Amino acid sequence: MKLLDRQDVFKQYKILASHIHGIQQSFYDEDEEESYTSKFDAISLTVKDYNTHNFCARVASDQKALHPLEISDKLKAVFTEIDCEALILIPFIKLDFFSSKNSTYADIAEAYKNLATHIPTKTHTEALEVSLTDLNEFVHIIYTLATEDLNFPEFTVWFDKQQRFAFFICRYGNLHITDYTDGTLVTESLFLKHDFKLDDYPQFE
Repeated sequence: MKLLDRQDVFKQYKILASHIHGIQQSFYDEDEEESYTSKFDAISLTVKDYNTHNFCARVASDQKALHPLEISDKLKAVFTEIDCEALILIPFIKLDFFSSKNSTYADIAEAYKNLATHIPTKTHTEALEVSLTDLNEFVHIIYTLATEDLNFPEFTVWFDKQQRFAFFICRYGNLHITDYTDGTLVTESLFLKHDFKLDDYPQFE
C-alpha cells in the first residue's frame, strides 16, 4: 500500500482524471458553501471523453460475514487473469478516508482500526495505491465502510493502474464496473467466468 497525492494522480492518469471529473460534475452545485465545493478538486480539469461500458456484478452469498472475502478472492482471480497488479483507491471528492473514525459501532470501528495500521495518522484525504497482496484486507475495509458507514464517501473508486477499468462498491456490497477497453477485456463474460452474478440485487436487505 502506498499513499498518493490526488493532484499527482490526476496528472499521471488522464483516464482516471476524466472518470473522477465526470462523477464530480454529476454532484457539483456552485450554490453550495465553499467549504463543500472546494472538495471538488477535479471539476476544473481539462479532460477528454472516453468510450465506456458499464455493468453491475455481485457475489451470490447467504453469509454476510464472509461476503467481503468471497468478493476479494474472486476479484483477485479476475485481476490475475488480466495482469492487474495494483489499483488506485480514491474517493469521488476530496474527503477523509477516516470519515467516522470515532464510531462505536463494532464493525465500523474494526474497519478503521485496520485502516489505521496502514495510515497511523488516522486521516488521509488523498488517494491510495493497493497491490494485489493487500487486496483482501482493503476490500474488507472498504466493503464494511461502504455498506455500513453513512459518512464514508459514497463513490470510493478503485481504478486499474493500467487505466483499463474502474469500479466502486455500493451500499448493497455490489460492484459497479466501468470498462475502458471497448468491451475487449473487462467484460461481463470475464466476471461470469469467475462466478459473479450480473445484477445489483440487494441480497442482505
